Amino acid sequence: MGKVFAWREILENRIPSISSFAAFAEELKREVRKSGSINRAMLYGSVAQNKPTRRSDFDALFVVHDRKKSDAFRLISDLDIKARAARIPTQFVICSESAFRKGLHSLRPLLSDHLIRCANAGGAFVGAFSTGLLREPEKYKQDALEYFARRMAQLNGFRYQLANVSEDEEARMLKKVIETARNAARKMVQISLAEKGGLSEDPRPELYSRLFSGGAVHQFEDLAALDKSYSDEVARQANGDKDEALYRKMLGRIRDALPKAVDFLEMNANILA
Repeated sequence: MGKVFAWREILENRIPSISSFAAFAEELKREVRKSGSINRAMLYGSVAQNKPTRRSDFDALFVVHDRKKSDAFRLISDLDIKARAARIPTQFVICSESAFRKGLHSLRPLLSDHLIRCANAGGAFVGAFSTGLLREPEKYKQDALEYFARRMAQLNGFRYQLANVSEDEEARMLKKVIETARNAARKMVQISLAEKGGLSEDPRPELYSRLFSGGAVHQFEDLAALDKSYSDEVARQANGDKDEALYRKMLGRIRDALPKAVDFLEMNANILA
């Protein structure tokens, strides 16, 4: 979700084309289906929804055969190498068949429900997945609070690290900053919909402004607008003349938004407390 590029990646045109995601998805499906070492597989996130952007991650879940783990890991590693050759960042979730049989909810509750919803929407392409959502708001809340605490600690650490890291590491840190609002908003929307019995609705982050109010909504909208501005700048740089000054100015805006991202997490933690 929401990759941030180092200037060198922009300068060297190391930005994936949107069409490359669909092409790699077809290759991945073909390789996994014929492997025999992966019992279940699904795509999720923007690629599964056919809505990838230049900044998207390629999200996939693999449930590997208990007796063929080495073959499965070799295949997944090869697929990751192919994705990176196409400049596509991957987020692969891997679990064994025995772990899967204990239930997807052995994963974090909010993630597992997101995966189940994607499987139900047609993201699964090998094997079958459970169709039932957890629908337990208290477990969702605990999951969200743990995420908020981890991410706040991480972002607060970045305050002291950003001035002394490489450009690549800075980009990875700024990704965490800029994706925080949408990640947190999605979790809050999932909780709100579960409490209202409306989990059949896709918990899009954009619903946050409808379900909540006050300063948290203003913070979310400001951070979401910054995210969009960055996407627009990436598209402009990819399609036109490279302008380092403008691009670094945009990265500076993301750095400056770090305290606001921390505040947004704290506001939501207080809402749940």
